[in-house]
Amino acid sequence: MKKLYLIMLLTVLASTGYTQETEPLRVYKYVDEMENRIHIKANYSFVAEKEGSAHIVIDPMLKHYTFTKVTSITGFIVISNALRPCHEKDYAILLFANGEKVKLVSYYKFSCKEYTYFNIKDDVLKLLKTEKLIKLRVRNGFSNKSVTLKVSEEMQSYFIRIFDYLNTHDLIERPLND
Repeated sequence: MKKLYLIMLLTVLASTGYTQETEPLRVYKYVDEMENRIHIKANYSFVAEKEGSAHIVIDPMLKHYTFTKVTSITGFIVISNALRPCHEKDYAILLFANGEKVKLVSYYKFSCKEYTYFNIKDDVLKLLKTEKLIKLRVRNGFSNKSVTLKVSEEMQSYFIRIFDYLNTHDLIERPLND
């Protein structure tokens, strides 16, 4: 499952530069008939970067709740070229346009994967739905390195656009390529 998700994430990341400029944000539903699972992905990820330098990619983990028929963000997968190789007690600080700051603590206590996970609680979801994200910092507790980046004007409303899309569109079903 994790390998499949990583492959899907890397596919999205590889096409990020192309899709951001040519295609509006969409959310797709991939059905895995073999494991009876549903994977939900945006067609491109959130990206904050300094030109030719550090970058942070956030891929929202989306889940569809069949009982309530609601799709929402349950967490983030964060990848940064400046925070490898291992992660321990990572945290992220999100600064919103209204001045509110939120600190998220990584789901995993220790991992030597290329990415780290953050769970999202209801208070953060409310901000993501309504406020632009203008700056973020991710700190790797293992190496004690951190990356702080301003978010481009285009990306500041990324999460607002995801929630707007989920409220106004049905999920687009796509076949899952193994």
